Amino acid sequence: MTPCEVLIECGTTYQPLTIGLQLLKNTHDIRRVHVLTTFSAYEGAMTLIEEFFPDLSVIYYGEFVDGGGRLEDQREYRSNVESALRFAKHPVIGLVASGTNWMTWIFSQMMHTYPCYYVKTRKEFEDKCFLPQENIIGTDDEGNVYRHEGVVSILMPLQGEVNTPRLYIRDRKISFLGHEVALTMQEAAMYDYLLRCGGELHSEDEHTSAYNAFCESHEDYDTERSLVEDFISRFRQNVSKINSKIEEAHPIVVRHISIERDGEKYRLRTVESLC
Repeated sequence: MTPCEVLIECGTTYQPLTIGLQLLKNTHDIRRVHVLTTFSAYEGAMTLIEEFFPDLSVIYYGEFVDGGGRLEDQREYRSNVESALRFAKHPVIGLVASGTNWMTWIFSQMMHTYPCYYVKTRKEFEDKCFLPQENIIGTDDEGNVYRHEGVVSILMPLQGEVNTPRLYIRDRKISFLGHEVALTMQEAAMYDYLLRCGGELHSEDEHTSAYNAFCESHEDYDTERSLVEDFISRFRQNVSKINSKIEEAHPIVVRHISIERDGEKYRLRTVESLC
């Protein structure tokens, strides 16, 4: 593993600090940790890291930083980030564990050229564990016991630019803002055709020839299962099937990319989803 040093933004929510540090430790040779915190969180961060990671070399910054975010606090916090970067002797990785909005603003400004991560933990376990867990058993608000299969926490990369479109079709799946909806080949072809038409089409227009030509020119749809003799007739049948699958997805998906009928026109619920 490549040696690195980790700069961590840390407030008084400590679970992401220890979980994120362990996840990084699993995949990186961490030579030193720089904890950028505040006066109120200083001792808590130190106590937890010494408890869970006694083998790590750690520098703590924040004894002169109040969480209120006054100009003086911002000056001290910025100075601490500068010092940590100056002291680092190995490649730097950033971790946004917790902190106030003004801390995150300064941290992101000064760390935007370095790889950075945040910790994503399933909501029901956010306050229940200090280290990554898998196949965990928990209880819901009613006291029912349940088992969660798989990992509870993961590291999510932070990046300023995302090169993928907001909405697209790939491998017979709708992908919208990172959420996926699996379709049959013909459903995917028709939804993709709707997107190529700008997110709306009129049932009175002739679409069969254009749709079949679209399928024949597309390697994913160039089969008899995609082609049709009457596009609108088949599209009407598929709309309800597509919408029923979308209804099972994340609410943001349902809100924006379901297909609606407006008179003789079919359209995405939010045509701006294509932007």
